[in-house]
Amino acid sequence: MTDPEKKDALLKFAGFTINEPSPEGATIPLWSWPDGKPLLEPEPDLLHSLDAQAKWLRPELNRRGYVIRMIERVDNVVNGIVTEVMCEAEIISYHTCHVKSDTNGAIACAEAILSLIGGDE
Repeated sequence: MTDPEKKDALLKFAGFTINEPSPEGATIPLWSWPDGKPLLEPEPDLLHSLDAQAKWLRPELNRRGYVIRMIERVDNVVNGIVTEVMCEAEIISYHTCHVKSDTNGAIACAEAILSLIGGDE
């Protein structure tokens, strides 16, 4: 699954919808807020921003009965410089998914949610 496909899956999970049909000449899908109003600004970066995930994805996870736990730990320090950080996200409920990322916590969180909703295929 490409990053744009992941972004779309996360936006849909958060309740955003694509305006159909998009205006003639539009090169990207135009989204609406969960309340149906047109989104006139860039959509939230649910793949790379923990702040956006906390605002838009966590409430939906909680509504569905899931709890997400984020862990970030330093795995390696060389001469006082952190060279390796491990970020983990775990969604806890009947279906538990656990994802590790060596890039950042937001990506680990997004991948765990995508695993839960079937958007990681």
